Amino acid sequence: MRKQIYLAIILLGLFCKVNGQELSGFKDKKPLAFTGAFGMNHVFSASSDPLNGRLPYSYVLTGSLTTSIFDISFPFSFTYSNQQFNYSQPFHFNQFGVQPTYKWIKTYLGYNSMSFGKYTMSGHQFLGVGVELAPTKSIFRLSAVYGRFIKAVEEDTLTSGNTPAYRRIGYGLKAGVQQSGNEVFVTFFKGKDDIESLDEPIIKSEIKPQENLVVGLNGQANITKDIRVHADMAYSIIARNQFLPEQDKSGLIGFFDFWITNREAMEGYLAGNIGANYNIPGGTIGVQYERVDPGYSTMGAYYFTNDLENIALNLNKQLFKGKLNVSGNIGYERNNLNDKSESSSNRLVTSANVVVLPTDGVNVGLTFSNFKSYTHINSVFDKINATTPYANYDTLKFTQISTQAGVNASFRLGDPNNKKMSQNVSVNFDFQKASSLQHSASDISNFYNAGSFYNLSDKRINLNTTLGVNVNYSDFATGNSFTVGPSLSLSKPFFDKKLKSRLSIAYNKSFANGVAITQTTMFRAGASYIYKKEHSFNLNALFALRSKPNQTNQKSNEFTLTFGYNYNFSIKNIFNKKASKSNLL
Repeated sequence: MRKQIYLAIILLGLFCKVNGQELSGFKDKKPLAFTGAFGMNHVFSASSDPLNGRLPYSYVLTGSLTTSIFDISFPFSFTYSNQQFNYSQPFHFNQFGVQPTYKWIKTYLGYNSMSFGKYTMSGHQFLGVGVELAPTKSIFRLSAVYGRFIKAVEEDTLTSGNTPAYRRIGYGLKAGVQQSGNEVFVTFFKGKDDIESLDEPIIKSEIKPQENLVVGLNGQANITKDIRVHADMAYSIIARNQFLPEQDKSGLIGFFDFWITNREAMEGYLAGNIGANYNIPGGTIGVQYERVDPGYSTMGAYYFTNDLENIALNLNKQLFKGKLNVSGNIGYERNNLNDKSESSSNRLVTSANVVVLPTDGVNVGLTFSNFKSYTHINSVFDKINATTPYANYDTLKFTQISTQAGVNASFRLGDPNNKKMSQNVSVNFDFQKASSLQHSASDISNFYNAGSFYNLSDKRINLNTTLGVNVNYSDFATGNSFTVGPSLSLSKPFFDKKLKSRLSIAYNKSFANGVAITQTTMFRAGASYIYKKEHSFNLNALFALRSKPNQTNQKSNEFTLTFGYNYNFSIKNIFNKKASKSNLL
């Protein structure tokens, strides 16, 4: 049934776009052309661990197709897999989306994402329809969206990682004017959970059906040749529990009662920023002010940092003929804006990014920031020990970062004019201070990662060798963990670089509170081959040995074989037999 729905959506989009289009000039254009790519990956796995949970065989299909009918283009993309991940969450891995485009009209059908503004709708995925209108001979712009933002997930207390959710429907509008880099837009977004989308009510979870209305105003303009200003403001009304009784509201909430049902405990929140930048020789200098009310959120974004007010100066400058590049911010930030939190802070906030190129062959980079942000936290060993590219896929694995710092440097060794071989040494270190979204704000963790690598490239035999070591230390509220291990990789091309081979081995040992818990050895071998530019094949084998030193006979091994094929094609004119043949192969 799902396939029929996707097909109906695509056909409806094709009909709606073609019907009534301007036909003048079409005789000079190519009536039908295709460009795109298709890929398939087959994964075969076997393990001595009965609790491994991996399917013996799984596959992932990906594809993209752009169909051009005269001057109308219809981009389509999809991702599909039979792999069942070991958690239940309200977002899809299997996705199908198409973006038909004709001149200044762009539509979105299926799975897509759009952005109206930082505080209204920003990059949230939806399943539905959207449109962007940007007439080339007009200053007016219009965007609209309607669709499902979260799928319904029944509560299952027996399944680990289950995240129950009501089906969430959202729609929005962005309208304004744009000309010569100057623009102003009014934005609107409405989201509402369907309380009848679940067969059984959510009992043990604290999740309640919500409703949200956000209106905003954003824009930017050049005041003079060297001064540019920007602003983004929004007001969000949130009903965090639709089961609460209705209640008349006054003020701004009451003004919008024709768009959102007024209820008990409904609140309205403001958020916004305003700033200006001034061009200076070799860079820019500017100032920005931002304030986000405590409790501010929007259903049009995944996560949001609120309860903050800051003012900051920013600088971007090149010095010493480009050998020193400096960019950063410095300012003042405070929280507890409504004086209702148990604790409050006033702090100096900074971010800096410095790149130094003292001599040819030496590159040093420094980064630091204590601005709050959201990101994915993954140790380098998560990638080293992964058995498939999808092993660590988790849409909800977001973490709030309050401080992060890093340094990386690379040095070229030997004579730079040596045409027989080249040598490089690189080192890196980064630190992150974070708190998990799924836990209390006091659940603070510190993550330290470091690595050092030596690379030797022998150009005489086209052999590339890399030897390195990685270290990870994590300090949690409940203890600490430490992982360290070396790695060695070799790569060599054959047949005019059409066949590329690689071989690697990695070993690492993990400790928890000073006690060894696991040791892992990973053997990898792979090859990829390109045939006539359009066809590419890849074959990868992995053998993993795992053991738990603190547990008797706790050893396991795992073998994974992955075969992939990708095909890229371009058919410029399907009605031209010669052109069609030349572009197929």
